[in-house]
Amino acid sequence: MQRKLESFIDMFVPADLREFEQSEELVRARSLVFIALLSLVAAIGIFLASMLVPIMPEEIVLVSRWSLVGCALGNVMCLRVFRRSGRFVAAANVYVVTTYLATMVSIISGSTPEYLYLLMVVFCIPAVMAYITNYPSAITWLLVVALSPLPIAATGNPLATGFFVVCWMVGCFTMLTVLCMEWFYRETMRARLHTEINRFEFAAAHDPLTGVANRTTFDRRLRECIESCILHDTRTMLVVIDLDRFKSVNDNHGHLAGDTVLSETAQRLRTLVRRSDTVARLGGDEFAILMEIHDPGEAEAVAWRIVETVAAPVTFQDEALTIGCSTGVAICPDDGVDADELVHVADGRMYAEKRRSQIALVPTSA
Repeated sequence: MQRKLESFIDMFVPADLREFEQSEELVRARSLVFIALLSLVAAIGIFLASMLVPIMPEEIVLVSRWSLVGCALGNVMCLRVFRRSGRFVAAANVYVVTTYLATMVSIISGSTPEYLYLLMVVFCIPAVMAYITNYPSAITWLLVVALSPLPIAATGNPLATGFFVVCWMVGCFTMLTVLCMEWFYRETMRARLHTEINRFEFAAAHDPLTGVANRTTFDRRLRECIESCILHDTRTMLVVIDLDRFKSVNDNHGHLAGDTVLSETAQRLRTLVRRSDTVARLGGDEFAILMEIHDPGEAEAVAWRIVETVAAPVTFQDEALTIGCSTGVAICPDDGVDADELVHVADGRMYAEKRRSQIALVPTSA
């Protein structure tokens, strides 16, 4: 039953909105169509009832029937405007204007208390506008509703007494309070949703242990840096960093000590770069840095600072853990303009440096 109703409603919803099945826009679109269709059916039903059953005084039967016809035509126009243009504000205003005018004509024409129930229709208008369009439209129509006793009083309608005006103002104030509460609730929920989205996006783009960029983000940033180098004739330095003696830390002190070393190393590397540069953990004990430079001669100085920074002892449970690192540098576009090629060059230089360091540590025989 629900699917059949949605299929029928979607006949009046623009095709581009139907493409997004779970979107907020589609929910609003279906709500607008449903309200217009319900009002159309209600107007036709009441009109037919007035033709068959004498439920209204004779003096206002004609006016009320014309009001119902106008309301029905307005609902049809609302559906047509929305189906052709997809504009929420325009379609909602067509619906609201016709509903408001039909209701006000009936109130002014029916000078007996039993027609006061129609006020509920008028007070629903700001709520409809707040949900379907936006809050400025809702506040604008709330002001229109608040001033509506003036034309009622101008016609000499006996309903426009002091008590009637007071009740009307109380109703407007209540509607304003409801709109403010609903706005606050919606904005709070949107802020929470935005926070959750940011948290998930951060988690998807960063290494959970160290908080620096992960391999996926590094690959994307490397491609962006290469494109920038080609378009703007700049240079980007890629530094691949592999920790030395990290395995012995894990073996001798446990994985918690290893995690502490990785986290501390990542934070130290972040202090060496600018906000526009990228520090990433590629996996295990391997890191990388992407940094824009002006002179290829800067590369050696940067690599040396990295080695010095990483070599400083890391405190874990009152014990100083000392590691080192080997670095490999590749410069775009000097060493290539392909991401895989640059990583291959930097890895090759890093492993060459690691071999030289290991050879230097081996004591020579007399």
